[in-house]
Amino acid sequence: MELIDAHLDGEPLSDADSDALTEWIKRRQENADDAFRRIFLHSYLRQQLQALPPLPDLENESPQSSLDGSSGPPQRFSRWSAVGAVLALIAIVLGGLLLPTISTLPQPRRSHPFAYEGFDYPPDEVPPPLGDWPATGGLDGRDGGEGFAAAWVESGSLVSIIEANPSDHPWTPQDMRQFGQLGYSDRFGNILQSVGNQLRSSAGPLSDTHRKIDVSAASASLRHGDKLGADGSQLWISFLAQSFDSSGDGRYAYLQLGDDDAGLRLGKLRNVPNGNWSVAAVTNRAEINLRASEKPSGEGVIIVARIEFRPGAEQATIWINPDLTEVPQDTDSTLRLPTPDFRFDTISIRGRYSTDFDEIRLGETFQDVTPIAPKSAIP
Repeated sequence: MELIDAHLDGEPLSDADSDALTEWIKRRQENADDAFRRIFLHSYLRQQLQALPPLPDLENESPQSSLDGSSGPPQRFSRWSAVGAVLALIAIVLGGLLLPTISTLPQPRRSHPFAYEGFDYPPDEVPPPLGDWPATGGLDGRDGGEGFAAAWVESGSLVSIIEANPSDHPWTPQDMRQFGQLGYSDRFGNILQSVGNQLRSSAGPLSDTHRKIDVSAASASLRHGDKLGADGSQLWISFLAQSFDSSGDGRYAYLQLGDDDAGLRLGKLRNVPNGNWSVAAVTNRAEINLRASEKPSGEGVIIVARIEFRPGAEQATIWINPDLTEVPQDTDSTLRLPTPDFRFDTISIRGRYSTDFDEIRLGETFQDVTPIAPKSAIP
């Protein structure tokens, strides 16, 4: 702010100061807002003050008589009244500016996903290290979150479970999830809003946990009959994920949109030998157009995807760990691929390698699926 004031007062800034100020303004949206208000306030006040009538000359003003012909205190009172009037006018101007400004101070960004699952369910008992994974229970029948038409259903030979404290009981000393719950902070310190516990897919074949979406919760422009994916619409999805470790060689755990006839898989995919986070289209039960990132699946990430529904093939664009402050550019995307033409009304989480998922959001804008936690809510 001192550099902004110096610039507004006509003081030349060095190249280093100019670069520092530019970088500070670009770093966060809040900084740009603060700079704008400072510049606007300065310019408006200068304009208003220049329009004021001249102040009386307090040093050279000749004495004038009061109404009763006397001189002295009444004349001094007149001088200070003029100064007080100016100060009062400044206060009025400031008040007029600050009142609307206060009402428009940056607020937590609005986020309106039409479907959200934070897995804030009572935790399950975690199997002992390398112990048998549960085959019943899991998320079957759990129906929290928003924007779903039915409860979760388990249809695999094993089930997913709810994990609350990964650091309290790592499955083995090599468990990469033992350092804490899933979460995400971008390079500017903005933290993704999150709550509760997280889903953990099975360690062994196979957990298949799926849930039907309430299609009517999405806008009409996104709906195609009783499913999502009308041509000309866009869908955004985000979720947090982290695997036990980054092993590949057929190990997998992924989130799927659509079904095995046509859809999209995002996560840890069986056909990626190095085990990195990946994405693939699905058609006739086969993964096609597979794209692999450079991010190991043992590393906790946020995956954000935009699906553009078009006549014929759809286009999927994926960002891993994007900045949360503004819509990312396609040129900064991590992965892009065409997918077969598909519509969907269900999301599935499948795994045969223990992997945690959390904070699933489906929306129609980037902001819908990347809410930033208010600063006051961050310990």
